[in-house]
Amino acid sequence: MKKFLALILALLMITALFSACTGDKEVKEAIEETEDTPSVSESEAEPEPEPEPEPEPEPDEFYTKVTESGRPIAVMIDNDADYKGPQAGLENAYMIYEVYVEGGNTRMMALFKDGFFDANTPSDTRIGPVRSSRHYFLDFAIENDAIYAHCGWSPKAQTEISSRGVNNINGLYETAPFYRFSTYDNSWHNLYTDFARLSKAADSHGYKRTTAVSDKYLKNYKVPEEGASAVKVSVPYTQCKINYTFNEETGLYDRVRRGNAHTMQSGESISVMNILILEMQNVNLNDGENKGRQDLYDTGSGKGKYITGGKAIDITWEKADRSAKTKYKANGEEISLNPGLTFVQIVPPTLGVTVE
Repeated sequence: MKKFLALILALLMITALFSACTGDKEVKEAIEETEDTPSVSESEAEPEPEPEPEPEPEPDEFYTKVTESGRPIAVMIDNDADYKGPQAGLENAYMIYEVYVEGGNTRMMALFKDGFFDANTPSDTRIGPVRSSRHYFLDFAIENDAIYAHCGWSPKAQTEISSRGVNNINGLYETAPFYRFSTYDNSWHNLYTDFARLSKAADSHGYKRTTAVSDKYLKNYKVPEEGASAVKVSVPYTQCKINYTFNEETGLYDRVRRGNAHTMQSGESISVMNILILEMQNVNLNDGENKGRQDLYDTGSGKGKYITGGKAIDITWEKADRSAKTKYKANGEEISLNPGLTFVQIVPPTLGVTVE
C-alpha cells in the first residue's frame, strides 16, 4: 500500500512539473506575440496631413485693369513750358512715352484704358493739352494696338497715318471729341479731350474696341532681387529736365519736371511705379519744311534700364520692325513689369542719364 501511494505521489509531481513548464512556455509565447503585434491605436493611426499650400494672393487691381481686353486709346500730350499751364489726366494713364521733338523739347503720348475710369474717376475727366502727331509716335501706338488721338500732324506723320492704316481721331477735322479750355492759355495749347468723348468718336468710326495685345506684367508688386541702387534718377532733356526720387513709403518714384513736382490740373502729382530708359538715337529729319523735326531709330536693339522698387536693372530693348512690339530683356529673358504706371523715357545714348 505504501508503495502504491508513493507511486501516485510521484506521478502527480511529474504531472505538475510538466504543466508548469508548458504554462511557462505558453506565457512566454503569449508575451512575445503581444510584443510583436502592434497595438490597436498604432495600427489604426492616420498619417499626419500634408500642410496646405499658401493661397495665391489676389492679382493687383492695376494688373486686372491693364490686362483686360479693352483696346487702349493713345493721346498726344503737350509738354511745352510751364507757363502754358498744368497738364491734365496723366494720373489716369497706365503708360506714358516721352520722346524728343523739334527744338530740344519733348512730347508725350499717354495710353488710357476703360478699366481705369469708374465712379471715382469718371470717363469725362479732362485729358490734355492735346497736340499734333509725329511719325515715330505712330510706332508705339501701333505696337500697343491703340486708337490714336491727336490734333494735326507733321507731313511725314500725315502720310504714314494714311499709309499704315492707323485708327486715328484728329482734332483738325473732328470737333466733337475735343474742346477748348482757356483757363490756363489762349493759344493752341488749350485743346482738351476725355476718354468718354474719344470712345464715342472711336465707335462712330467703327474702330474695333478690343485687343489681345498687352505688355507683360507681374500680378503683384515685387522688388527685383538683383540690380543696382536706384533712389534718384535724372533724365536731362535739353528743354525739360526730369528727375525721379524713390519714395520708400509708397514704393513709387515721385516725378519732378523742370524743377517742380509734376502736378496735374486736379492737384495730383505724378508718381510712377516703373521707369524704362530706352536708348534710341534721334536725328534731324529733312521733311522740306526746315523746322528741325526729328527722326528716331527705334528698330533693332539697344541698351536701357528698368527701374522699379528702388532698383535699376540693365536691359536690352528689341524691336523687329516699326510696328512690332518692343521687348525688354534682362540676361536674355523678357522681363515683366511691376503693376503700376510706367514712364518710358526715350533718350539718345549720349544724353547722360544718371541713376544713383
